[in-house]
Amino acid sequence: VQTDDDEADLARLYKLNEIIKNFSGKDEVILHLKSNGSTEKLRLPRARYCPELHKQLAGVVGEEGVRVETVG
Repeated sequence: VQTDDDEADLARLYKLNEIIKNFSGKDEVILHLKSNGSTEKLRLPRARYCPELHKQLAGVVGEEGVRVETVG
């Protein structure tokens, strides 16, 4: 969720990155950044998806901010 507080948004992005680094793995992680009606995709380090990773990410961006897709 992007807000008008750029500093807080950047801090949240760093927090997401740190969480993902703690779950290093093979799963692709893409952050969708929405701003002014458009969406940018930012690739983050690969991670190992598990319930604990989901819980920690949801703690930063809310449950609605975490989406898991199975590819292939």
